[in-house]
Amino acid sequence: MRRVLVAVLTVCCLLALSACGGIPKQSAVQPRLAVGTDSGKEVNRVSIDPLPPQSGATREQVAAGFIKAHIGTDDAFATAKDFMAPAAQQRWGPDQSIVVLRDHNLTITRKGNVVTVSAVAIAQVSSDGHLSELPEPKSMSVALPMAKVGEDWRVAQVPPTLGLWLAKDDFTRLYTPRQIFYGAIGQKKVLVPDTRWLSEPASVTAMAKAVLTPPPAWLSPAVRHQMPAGIDLPVQSVPVSDDGTAQVELPPEIRDASPADRVLLWACMLQTLSLGPKVQKVEVTVGGAPLQVPQFPPQPASAGDLGYQAIVSNDGPAILRDGEQLQWETDTLGSENDHNTKLRPEEETLPSLPAITRNWTLLAADSQARELAAVSGDLRTISRWVGGHRYDRPAFATGLVRPSYDGDGSLWLAGRALATAGPTPTTGKPDAAGPATVWVIDTGDPVEQAQPKAIDAPWLAGRDVLALEVSAEGQRVALVVRERNGGRTSLLISAIQRDPQGEVESLTPPRVVNDSVTHLTDVSWVNSTTLAVVGKLRSDPSQERPILVNLDGFAAPLRRADGAVRVVGGTRSQDNVSVVTNRDTILVRQGEAWKKVATGQDLVVPAPQ
Repeated sequence: MRRVLVAVLTVCCLLALSACGGIPKQSAVQPRLAVGTDSGKEVNRVSIDPLPPQSGATREQVAAGFIKAHIGTDDAFATAKDFMAPAAQQRWGPDQSIVVLRDHNLTITRKGNVVTVSAVAIAQVSSDGHLSELPEPKSMSVALPMAKVGEDWRVAQVPPTLGLWLAKDDFTRLYTPRQIFYGAIGQKKVLVPDTRWLSEPASVTAMAKAVLTPPPAWLSPAVRHQMPAGIDLPVQSVPVSDDGTAQVELPPEIRDASPADRVLLWACMLQTLSLGPKVQKVEVTVGGAPLQVPQFPPQPASAGDLGYQAIVSNDGPAILRDGEQLQWETDTLGSENDHNTKLRPEEETLPSLPAITRNWTLLAADSQARELAAVSGDLRTISRWVGGHRYDRPAFATGLVRPSYDGDGSLWLAGRALATAGPTPTTGKPDAAGPATVWVIDTGDPVEQAQPKAIDAPWLAGRDVLALEVSAEGQRVALVVRERNGGRTSLLISAIQRDPQGEVESLTPPRVVNDSVTHLTDVSWVNSTTLAVVGKLRSDPSQERPILVNLDGFAAPLRRADGAVRVVGGTRSQDNVSVVTNRDTILVRQGEAWKKVATGQDLVVPAPQ
């Protein structure tokens, strides 16, 4: 009798849940073996099974149940397809895109045999896994024609573009942001990450397949991808053994690639899969035999063994400015859990720092802090301090922003070009400002002769640059720009296109990083996939604050920091953020709050090496 009672109660609960109008926050919850997992062994994760269609359900309940069942990634969406007529099942492509909903609430309306399901969307994910947060929450609807299949109603037709609709908490439970690495063009052997949201049950396999796919269009000119078109894994699975070894079998066409391209693919696969779940080691084979490239071991342990590296950030000491004095900050800017104030060996011989008068502002430092740069008070020119000596340049711009050194010996500048450098002969005043321009100075040239070289970026027309910083690996640049008409600000990222010798040629047409952030004034790299900005959320325009912005993820507002004028990423730890205020204070995060750690007007992190 007890078993019968439990069964009856279970059925009653399922029927009650199936009648709800919103996406259920939970249903049958049980730890289980995920179908299609990479290792074929037990996975320690919680699976929420979608509810199947119920006999006699109304058209509205069937339409809502179909949307609710989109959480069924583990069963290959079999439950969702049970809500559909056979012809609709054949036409539905659940993996083509994802709409991320704010919550589980659905609005259901019906007109005749067409049921319209509406919800509030906050983000969209492309078929290749790139997430774009919407500027503001937006109501979205899908019309689902219904038809009888036997005695029950089913979804008879779906729009050709319909993928998955998932509430945010379901989406972040089922999908994980993974870094897919590509090699930079040029002589420097660095790896550049691209974030993709991949289904967790098969993420290692999906990561390996993604390495073989082309990079996104905006990044493509800056990285090498010499794979044959349409190449794929010959075995559609990358198993992970009990000892954490991921085994990647590559197609025979890889043997036709040049040795350099094979080494690069090898490095990208090692770096990408090393960040996969439960992966401790990566083995790459072709035809069952280890991939071989002359002069390299048959099974390298990391991308570093192949001469490549992924530079995340510069987590060394920062430079604090207080008045005209500069000093090294070696211990107070670390994370709250880092109580080790002992200098690292490389910090015991930090170079001395020059005094810089107050009429020079917006400081930057190269990777060794052997050279510093600063902008004049009128924002028209820069000076460089090399070996303790100051070298000035004639005025060549207006509205210069903070310079940025990359790890390749280039100093980046942005502002508005002058038609003629310096004062005009007739008035003695500067010419009117011209177009927004990005310049590069080669610090390898003699400092007295080095000239700013304008970089091709025609997409800057009609805009002004408010802030600029080059990424740690030197292949991407983040910019805050403002439209001259209307004053709207945007956070952009562009790839740096270089020639084979590594010389900068142009900035690729950019992509908007996150259009939900507005009123931007500053940007800094926190790590290779996250930016920190000072700005506002469109959903809360009254609050200016520091905000963390993932390149392919959601904006994460931090607690308001009164007087914040600048954010500084990469201070002491790759996930740490510091804030410079207009009250001559330096703040660091302590839990959810900000803690004053120093008095000063500026904070500079030297460029990564």
